[in-house]
Amino acid sequence: MYLKPTLPGELYPERFSPKIDAVLLQALQKKPEQRFATVWDFAYHFYLAIKEHANEALPETLLTELAPPDIATP
Repeated sequence: MYLKPTLPGELYPERFSPKIDAVLLQALQKKPEQRFATVWDFAYHFYLAIKEHANEALPETLLTELAPPDIATP
C-alpha cells in the first residue's frame, strides 16, 4: 500500500519501454483522480505505448473497433 509497485520494465527492460511503465504506473495510482478517467482512456494510452515500443504498424482500425460508441477516436 505504501510502496511503489515494481514495474515490468524494471524486471524486463528489454521487453517493456518506459512509456509502457508510465501508463501502468498511472493506472495503479492510489488516488483515483490520478488514474485514467475511463478504462477506454487507459486502453488507448496502453495501445499507443505498445505500438511505439513495438515500432510496428498496429491496425488503427483496432481503436475504432474497441472504442465505446460515445468516444470519438483520433
